[in-house]
Amino acid sequence: MQRYKLPILDDVTETLVKNDPLGGKFNMTTQIPDPVTLTQDLIRFNTVNPPGDEDQVCNYLARLLEAAGFECRKVEFAPRRMSLVAKIGACNAALPSICFTGHVDVVPLGSRPWTHGPFEGVVSEGKLFG
Repeated sequence: MQRYKLPILDDVTETLVKNDPLGGKFNMTTQIPDPVTLTQDLIRFNTVNPPGDEDQVCNYLARLLEAAGFECRKVEFAPRRMSLVAKIGACNAALPSICFTGHVDVVPLGSRPWTHGPFEGVVSEGKLFG
């Protein structure tokens, strides 16, 4: 599998390594997974909502983030329905913070046929399907 190059990550890495805002807690040069492989891994979780079943993907993401030094908290709000909260570094009211939010469930697949299986994460002709 080809590893894709994202120049913006080089810029971010250089800035973080130079300034080290996390006091060495997160090594950007070794702990960023290949973005295509990560996306394929995420596609392979069936989280169609309903019912959602986000627990497995949240557990996967928690392991990945914890390995990178994040503190993770999983919040189960119904059977197999889960949210993940991850943070790194101490909160400091004197410093700016950033928050990212998203979701890991997906809409129903619909009735149209798929060129590739919706949960296979196939790369074909330079495109990722899933």
